[in-house]
Amino acid sequence: MYSPNLGYATVDPEIEEKVREATFRFSELGFEVEEVKLDIPNLENELTLKVIAEVYTFFKNRLEEWKKVAFKPYLTFLTMAEYITFSDYIGIMDKSNELWLKMMELFKSYDYLVTPTVAITAFKIEEGMGPDSIAGKPIGPIGWMPFTYPFNFTGQPAASIPVGLDKNGLPIGMQLVGGHMTI
Repeated sequence: MYSPNLGYATVDPEIEEKVREATFRFSELGFEVEEVKLDIPNLENELTLKVIAEVYTFFKNRLEEWKKVAFKPYLTFLTMAEYITFSDYIGIMDKSNELWLKMMELFKSYDYLVTPTVAITAFKIEEGMGPDSIAGKPIGPIGWMPFTYPFNFTGQPAASIPVGLDKNGLPIGMQLVGGHMTI
């Protein structure tokens, strides 16, 4: 199955096209490829809260020391750490379980999922957390990477494969996601 946007992501049109072309080349090798419209939850806010809570917890005893070496744009998130509640954290787990259940249902019918790896090509570090829009549409602070973190929540195996270069010579990746592994 191929999804150009997981149902919620904004993707640079050049990336979407290169990944689509590469994905449908699999059919030339005998693989069945079907483009699907997905309706899975977007956990961008949950990931942001989870990372903030975990970084704050990990560094809380040496926060002042960490602030000296941290990537400066990340420091703006520290003030949010003081307002994250147990309820917020349990909500993250609840929403990730919703995602996990939807992905498990999808993988009853499909062996793999193909998406772009990221929604844009590399950006300059001077841009901070990343661009605030893609293709003229506003995105959140991590809106440039909507395809990787869902599978960190579900624990599904995923790999990125290079599929070409954009007009500026920057690499474009295609992500292959497998079903949940059991041990």
